[in-house]
Amino acid sequence: MVGFVDIVTIVLATLWSVSGQETSRQVACYHHDDNLHSVYNFSMPDVHGEKTIDFSHYRGKVLLLYYGLNALQDTYKNFHIVGVPCNLFGKQEPGANGTEILSMLKHVRPGSGFVPNFPLTQKTDVNGEKEHELYTYLKAFCPPVDDIFYTERSGIYYKPYHNSDVRWNFEKFLINKEGKAVMRYPTRMLPSSLEKDIEDLLEEGSQTNSYGGEPGR
Repeated sequence: MVGFVDIVTIVLATLWSVSGQETSRQVACYHHDDNLHSVYNFSMPDVHGEKTIDFSHYRGKVLLLYYGLNALQDTYKNFHIVGVPCNLFGKQEPGANGTEILSMLKHVRPGSGFVPNFPLTQKTDVNGEKEHELYTYLKAFCPPVDDIFYTERSGIYYKPYHNSDVRWNFEKFLINKEGKAVMRYPTRMLPSSLEKDIEDLLEEGSQTNSYGGEPGR
């Protein structure tokens, strides 16, 4: 997973299904100049709970956190993916351990013998009382991708709710070489739609985005 490039792109995403919301759009993230924190301050256990995925390891690299992206991983030499399983939406990630999670990927969703060519974290809460601090950090600087939040819909298995919450599986965050969030993508945006943003960051270095307003929590 180590590459030699002067930029980092990270997309952190919950996994599996489609929310069906029509108000979704990608949004630009923002940061204050004096904010010294980045994703490099965080780590997660791997899918088997045997090793630690330290995001500082990807400093200066292109990194995407998501499922189902073998094709993107193969497309870019200096590009890296880390999958983040989540069971808060429709309980679509019921695997109790790494073996069960990988078996589900291989035989059920997406199935057809799929084996990820990138590391996975342990099952992670991205919202709610047990929300991982990495997602708390990211959501503080990236506006929500949907204007409407269907908190009473079936399949939402966490509380309390916040407007900044990840709406459903397959939501993604793009992060630059300083470990700062650049863009947040909705569930329905396909991996191929991220290619230009990834390529721009690879070619141009750090991309500066601005967004007015306060962190939306």
